[in-house]
Amino acid sequence: MSTPPTPIHPAPNEEVHDLPTESLPQTTLEDIDLNPELYDSDYKDSYTSLSQLAESRASNASVEPAEPHNALKRFRLLEQTGDAMDSETSMEDVDLYEMKQITLPFDEGYELFKSEFLNTKSNPNDAISDHQQSKLINYIDESLLSIQRKYIKNQTEVVQLYSFQELLEELVVIVNLIWMSIEQKNELFGQVEYYIKILGDLEDYIAHYESLFDDHIDEEGVKIDNSKLIQFFTFFQKIDLQLSLLLDGYSASSNRLQKANNTQLIRLIPIVSRLRIVIISKLESIRIKLNRLLVRPPNEHIEGEAKKLLNLLELEISRLFEGILERSA
Repeated sequence: MSTPPTPIHPAPNEEVHDLPTESLPQTTLEDIDLNPELYDSDYKDSYTSLSQLAESRASNASVEPAEPHNALKRFRLLEQTGDAMDSETSMEDVDLYEMKQITLPFDEGYELFKSEFLNTKSNPNDAISDHQQSKLINYIDESLLSIQRKYIKNQTEVVQLYSFQELLEELVVIVNLIWMSIEQKNELFGQVEYYIKILGDLEDYIAHYESLFDDHIDEEGVKIDNSKLIQFFTFFQKIDLQLSLLLDGYSASSNRLQKANNTQLIRLIPIVSRLRIVIISKLESIRIKLNRLLVRPPNEHIEGEAKKLLNLLELEISRLFEGILERSA
């Protein structure tokens, strides 16, 4: 199958508006009808394509607070908060300072994630056709280019017009779409390469934005956007779980083993390692402010909040890409 040409990306010294109009994304999510029959009857009544399901998951997912000792409910939170990128959701009601963890320990999360994957129904007759693969590839290329265009334009503006949350919101839809093309046990046709590209782009994106969580920490109190913090770490654990499964491999509905190859692993590991360092560096300013409040706390309440948030951050940072890095050893 001949893959469609990758859209033109702006050069480092080239403005987005300098590109020819025909090179810019024109496709909308609704234009893609990858396979109305790909899912079982539970999905057929509500969705007619993979793309509509991905968009619906990103915009309509509701979020419930996790119960600290219920692994399955915490895993559901992981799935839902990775998709629901609306700051008005019930995540704002979660008491962040009472949460001892946002994500699951990797081994626990991976066991649940893999179990759900293996229990997902698949049918060889529902395999994505070459034509559908081509449409999906073209849509993902256009979507990633659209995100890059907005990011580049945002860099030239005095006022931020494209927030990190908006960027992550659009990436969630793409990641959902990529995973949905895999979870029905289809054969791989380039999805691992897209994960690699997304993680590589995130290295630049995260380094650029000054604040990821709208945090304000001083002697008057500890303020941070709970929803953004939860979305951030659950998003990256979802990526970690998905890629870990692809590194381990799975049996497709065609009975062929599908897994990332050694070349992809060699490319992935340094990108993940650098991205992890970028995230740690970006969060260092928050950790410094919290540590200052612990040295000279203005009162016991603020000291307690600072200590709990610092412990939470330390734990979640330690879990970043745990599965992928374990598989590189």
